[in-house]
Amino acid sequence: MKKNALVFFLSLSAAITQAQNVGIGTNIPGTKLTVVTPVFNFGMEHSVVGGVSIKSYVNTDIGQIGTFSNHPFDVMANNGLAQLRVMPNGFVGINSVNPTFQLDVNGTLRTTGKATFGTDVQINGGTPANKKVLTASDNLGNASWVYPPAYNTGFRVYTTGSTAVTIGNTGTILFNNTAFGNGHFDDGAAFDNTINSYVAPANGVYQFNVSVGIANGNAVQAGEITVSTNGTGFLASNLPGTTVMFKAGDPYPETLGFSFLTKMDAGSSIKIQIYQTVGGTVTAGVSLTQFSGVRVY
Repeated sequence: MKKNALVFFLSLSAAITQAQNVGIGTNIPGTKLTVVTPVFNFGMEHSVVGGVSIKSYVNTDIGQIGTFSNHPFDVMANNGLAQLRVMPNGFVGINSVNPTFQLDVNGTLRTTGKATFGTDVQINGGTPANKKVLTASDNLGNASWVYPPAYNTGFRVYTTGSTAVTIGNTGTILFNNTAFGNGHFDDGAAFDNTINSYVAPANGVYQFNVSVGIANGNAVQAGEITVSTNGTGFLASNLPGTTVMFKAGDPYPETLGFSFLTKMDAGSSIKIQIYQTVGGTVTAGVSLTQFSGVRVY
C-alpha cells in the first residue's frame, strides 16, 4: 500500500512539474524553462565529451548562442540540414557548409534596397575579362559581360606617300597603319592597308575625323575631299556628300579637315579620296594628313 502511494505521489509531482514553469537561477520563471545567470556568465550548454559544445550567453548589452568549442555553428531546418553556417574564423555560408569568404552564398542573392560596397567589387559569374563591363541584357535586370562599343575600334593613321590627282580624276589617300605619325594607333587592327580603308568590326555608329594636306596647287585648281565606301544599308545613306572643297584661288599648301558621324554594318569599309575638277595636277596626302575614328555605340 505504501509503495502504491509513493508511486502515485511521484506521478502527481511530475504532472504538476510539467504543467508549471521551471526556473534555474530564479524562483519566478516566466516561461516553461527560464535560466538566469549573473552578468558575463554562460547559461545553457549542450555538449558531447571531448567534442562540440554549444552554449548560450547574455549580458546587459547582447545575447549570444553558438559553439563554445572550436567548431562551426549551424542554423538548421528540414530535419537537421544546415541552411546557414558560421565558421570559427568568422566566415558565414548560406546554403554552403564550407564558406571561403566573409559571406559565401551558394545560390541567388536578392536585395530590395541599396547595396553598398567598398573599394573593390569582384563578380566572377559569366565571362568576365579585362575591360569588359557588366551590361543589362533584358528588362528583368539580367546582365552579361560585354566590351564597351569603343573597345578595340579606335584608330589614327597617317600616309605612306602622297597622291597626285589630275583633272577629272579621283585618287585614294594612301593611309596606312604602319606609317609613322604623332600618336598613330590601330587598336583592333581594323584598318586594312591593302585597300587603304577602315573596315567596321561591328554594327554601330562611328565618328570619323579627316585632315588632308594639299600641295602643288595653283590659282585655277579646285576639287573636293570625298568619302568612298564599300558597303550597303545604313552606311550608304548616312555618309556626307561633298565633304570639303578646295577652291580655285586658295593659298597653297593648305590643310582641309572635316568630321562626320555615320552608321556602319560590320564589314563595311570607308576610305578617303580626293577629286580634282580644274586643270593641272594636285598632290594630296603630305604633312598634317591623318584619318582617325572610333565606334561610339
